[in-house]
Amino acid sequence: MKAMTRVLTTLVLTLSLMAAQIPSVRACEIMGYSFNVPVSGQTWFADFRLRGHLHVDGWGLVHYPDKSAQLFKEGIPAHQSALAEFLTRYDGLKSETLIAFLRTASRGMGGPAHQNAHPFLRELNGRDFVLGHEGVIHNFRGTLPLGSAQPLGINDSEFLTCYLVGRIEKAGIKEWNAARFAWLKQVLDETSRLGSVTAMFSDGEFLFVYLDKRDANDLFYVRHQAPFGRVHFKHLKRDVDLGAIYPAAAKGMVFATRPLTDEAWEPLPAGSLLVLKKGEIVFSSSEAAAKK
Repeated sequence: MKAMTRVLTTLVLTLSLMAAQIPSVRACEIMGYSFNVPVSGQTWFADFRLRGHLHVDGWGLVHYPDKSAQLFKEGIPAHQSALAEFLTRYDGLKSETLIAFLRTASRGMGGPAHQNAHPFLRELNGRDFVLGHEGVIHNFRGTLPLGSAQPLGINDSEFLTCYLVGRIEKAGIKEWNAARFAWLKQVLDETSRLGSVTAMFSDGEFLFVYLDKRDANDLFYVRHQAPFGRVHFKHLKRDVDLGAIYPAAAKGMVFATRPLTDEAWEPLPAGSLLVLKKGEIVFSSSEAAAKK
């Protein structure tokens, strides 16, 4: 009996160690970038969309070809979408800021549908605010007050978009500075008490990247600037010369739930907010991320 107990204990420990070494599959995945000049998103999205077989309830992509946001999304798997495939060949997919999303629906948050697909978009003060959100927020309807922005459906992430736009509206923020970035970090931290609010959003000028304190090792980043070399895109299964897809002056950062290339991606510290403008970090609640 004691021998059997020892065997079972060893088996449980072994399985626990194996499980810890296997990357978890997030309910959703997000990818985005910020650069100092417009860069093509074709190759990045081409690789990212192939993870759509893991997240079959919708996809979306938004970028800023000018001051306005151009949004594409559907309630079908990205890897099966003719529209998503078209974007991998669309020469107009070029901007300084881009956010893409793959969705697995959470229970009670709406099934596969266009209105439930991320990112979500709301206008405020002549700016298009867009947001993609990983995770689930609970009891949000009775807890988070809304402003003029209202949701179309029942999705918690759309509600979060409206809530944040409403808070920015109520605070009277039309221009950002360090104090207001710190205020936003506090708002996100407060909201995270209702669940995970890992998110990436933008107003066309800044890219805001927030990793919930519960989501360690669930958002990574890599920096790119000249001289560019060849990298291996994991899902396209081919090497790509970054110099062929970036302008020579390009400098910026790419973020993703899971690293998409064979480069040395760095994990974003849990519970941190990064704010980027033209590929440069202008605010970081984590000194570690700012110094790297």
